[in-house]
Amino acid sequence: MSGVTGTTGVDGTDDVRTLLGAYALDAVDDVERRAVERLVAADAGAAAELADLRAVAAELGGAVAGEPPAALRAAVLAAVAGQAQERPGGRAPGGARVDVQADTRADVRADVPADVPADVPIAPVVVPPPAPADSHPAPDERPLAPVVPLRRPRAVRWAGVAAALVVAAGVPGALALQQAQRAERAELAQAQVEEVQRRTAQQIADLLTDPSAVLVRGSVTGGGTATAVFTDDRSLFSATGVPEPEAGSVYQLWLVDEGVITSAGVLTDEGGSLVRLVDTGGVGSLAVSVEPEGGSQQPTTTPVVLLTQA
Repeated sequence: MSGVTGTTGVDGTDDVRTLLGAYALDAVDDVERRAVERLVAADAGAAAELADLRAVAAELGGAVAGEPPAALRAAVLAAVAGQAQERPGGRAPGGARVDVQADTRADVRADVPADVPADVPIAPVVVPPPAPADSHPAPDERPLAPVVPLRRPRAVRWAGVAAALVVAAGVPGALALQQAQRAERAELAQAQVEEVQRRTAQQIADLLTDPSAVLVRGSVTGGGTATAVFTDDRSLFSATGVPEPEAGSVYQLWLVDEGVITSAGVLTDEGGSLVRLVDTGGVGSLAVSVEPEGGSQQPTTTPVVLLTQA
């Protein structure tokens, strides 16, 4: 951190204090570690600053590894849930179970000839009744012999069966394809969540090790503790133990610069923790107020915490 000299660094400079953030993250080599430990042993102010940085790193570590952003989490759940999954022979909209195979058998049964298994019914052949014994019909009125229907060629007879089997086989295949597509979307959404978390963790680490970083802590009205790490161009705000806002209300972060107040966005309350990394452009104060759901253009209530860079 800047502003403290008098201790020889690993490179012969007086800026071992700039390694405090890296030391808190266990991101120093053995030579730097010994230099920081000598500084902390000799300088009570550096020791206190290191303790604060370690506390912030612990808080933010839990925040970064916690629940993913609500929008991406919803996308993952939606992709995983998809549509209701039913086996072939699922339930119809009214709740009745549909047997795909039974319907298929019903469609092709009439096309199966008599030489197939006996459990397949055959369309009946109608034979005219015999003439009475005492009747003597004219030669041209004698009853005709029963007409035996000609069998269709084997390829034609089994065409319907084959088509039905193809349709039945395609049903589980289509369901498997849908499930694979949903799984792919879920994996993509999860990868996006992990990438956001990775970038956020890296940005926090970079900020904590920035030589210009200044750490400020304060109490939140109603409960909780807030911490801000200010640098020349970005700032990190975090708070823990804050009460959940009332229904219809949210926490909103503000940049305060010589009386000019600019919104830095609505904060998501994750189990009493708030975290936001913002581009401040050198602004030296951060404030949080409770606002109507959706946020406000300017604060409508007294801030519950105001952190100002000394």
